[in-house]
Amino acid sequence: MSPENGGLRLLPGTHRLGFVADPVTGALPEGLVEGRAALAAHLEPGDALLFGPFLVHGSVGNSSDRPR
Repeated sequence: MSPENGGLRLLPGTHRLGFVADPVTGALPEGLVEGRAALAAHLEPGDALLFGPFLVHGSVGNSSDRPR
């Protein structure tokens, strides 16, 4: 998984905010993502990344010619 294949991106420190998503729609509050630098996860086959449910994270589509 890497930025080249649409891999996971994490917003550091957001786990300290608690549950921030709208419980019905899952939408994040306005302005939460803007101004924060997302970190890309760089994982090799066999690697694992563990984090709690409150860390804001997501990925984009894979536009590369290899799987995630």
